Amino acid sequence: GIWLCGVMSGFVAGWAKAGKSDGARALCTRSSSAAAAGVGAARQQAAAGALRMAYASRELVTLVPCFRPRDVADFASTFAAFHDAIDPQAENSLHYGFSVSDEYVFCLESYASADGVRKHLENVGEVLGKALEIAELASLSLHGPKEQVDSMKGSILSNVGCKFFADEPTTAPTIFQPRTSGMARKDHYVHVYSTMKVKDGAMAELKKTFAALHDAKTPSEHDQLFMSFSIDEESNTAFRRDLYTTADGLIRFTNDMEPHLAELSSLVDSELTIHASAEQNAQLQSHSLGSSAKFFELDSRAQAWI
Repeated sequence: GIWLCGVMSGFVAGWAKAGKSDGARALCTRSSSAAAAGVGAARQQAAAGALRMAYASRELVTLVPCFRPRDVADFASTFAAFHDAIDPQAENSLHYGFSVSDEYVFCLESYASADGVRKHLENVGEVLGKALEIAELASLSLHGPKEQVDSMKGSILSNVGCKFFADEPTTAPTIFQPRTSGMARKDHYVHVYSTMKVKDGAMAELKKTFAALHDAKTPSEHDQLFMSFSIDEESNTAFRRDLYTTADGLIRFTNDMEPHLAELSSLVDSELTIHASAEQNAQLQSHSLGSSAKFFELDSRAQAWI
């Protein structure tokens, strides 16, 4: 089975059922007082502020929940309710949607700040509680600048076993091709997540490799919107997250950066997941990535504001 920043055993029962955990109960029952029928669609067009903030600060906070539903199709029926519950402008959303495989579901979500994450959790709390009646949370992690990530420690995320990863400073993500309109669009991007368990004594060398890879890449040639490495020192684990506008861009990046990626692979035990459209996944599966990655298909309502 898939592992992503640690499996949180015994956690879901306390989250999904009232009375088992004060923090879990608060998250699952909290919902936005402004939520109303028909509001969700209008909110999707109101996120210009988030884009401006993210580009100006060059910061990106990514929440990575991975669910294991009893039935993936049944769980997918909750996606519309999640989309209707979010408020992209108030949450400073950069992208939001789900990706599915035969067994697992990821929520792909990034925000311009930790405050956006807090607001998002308030908005989707009620929907999330219902969704967790038909699925368990396989893993949960938060990634971003250290000060942003640290500000979430002690929050509801800590109460439910979230792992916290601080961006390695030499690889802080920059959004290279900002969309100035801030209007919602269908997420047609290729999302890459890789969890890396660092071999004993290899962390210092791994950080050097991260920096060398970050300096060597050419985003404009690889259709790359951002790339970053984050680290959880407590669990000796690193995480890669990057975003491409095309599958061709990821293929070019993988080919051009092969020496750096090979060095990186020698220092970790990793699991790579790729989240994209069915067509993009098919293209990537014909590349060498097909033998090393697990593929997830984006849901039709996944949206982006970058």
